[in-house]
Amino acid sequence: MKLMYSITTHPGNIREKNEDNFRINDLWKKDMKIQKMNKHGKTSTDRFLAAVCDGMGGEKRGELASLYSVESLRRRSLKEMPECFLSDVQQANESVLNIIRQNHGERSGSTLAAMYADEAMGYFVNLGDSRIYQFRNKVLKRLSKDQDRAQGLIDAGILTEEDAIHTRFSHELLQYLGIFPEETQLDPQIIPPEMMMINDEYLLCSDGLTDMVSDERIEEILLHEKSIDEQVKKLLGEALDNGGKDNITIIIVKVV
Repeated sequence: MKLMYSITTHPGNIREKNEDNFRINDLWKKDMKIQKMNKHGKTSTDRFLAAVCDGMGGEKRGELASLYSVESLRRRSLKEMPECFLSDVQQANESVLNIIRQNHGERSGSTLAAMYADEAMGYFVNLGDSRIYQFRNKVLKRLSKDQDRAQGLIDAGILTEEDAIHTRFSHELLQYLGIFPEETQLDPQIIPPEMMMINDEYLLCSDGLTDMVSDERIEEILLHEKSIDEQVKKLLGEALDNGGKDNITIIIVKVV
């Protein structure tokens, strides 16, 4: 079993800097001066790692937070998962806390959406509001749940998904990398593992995509665009056409 992947990261139409970062195995955006990047390739499922991190903090702190976060992750074997996830998240969190300490307490942080795979098993972990989707048998399924105040209001039946996009709570994160132990306990969402199937696709993205493009439209694009490169290009184009109000990072991984 092999995996194909396609990645794009873009600053969007409004922001001058791209504070997002990504990881595919040993590939990530190592130079913070790079604002746009597109990559694609093919790899084995053995100890595979994909991640999206959306940095927060302004100046260079958001860029550093997402960079240090992706650098902190490790490729893992099947026997290590999912017990390794908490230690990986804690290590990434400590990397971000060091940035805060070095900047005299000025806050920074990062989301995390990660996919680990070994052999034919896929594992997923989420912290914040970057998302993970599965596209199987022409149906898009959101695997992750946003860890923000708006999602809590959705769960309580106070807001609909559509209303939540426009509320001031939509980006008030409850969980993210950059939390001190005395503030609250890190509580990553560990998504139940699953056996991957040929032609499955997994989409990992920052909210720069999902704030601009609905889940229904994402599904339509995945249905109609033949290759994952075309899918990524189309998703980015729609996010930009719809406003591009934030940095946009998109990874699609396909099982072949």
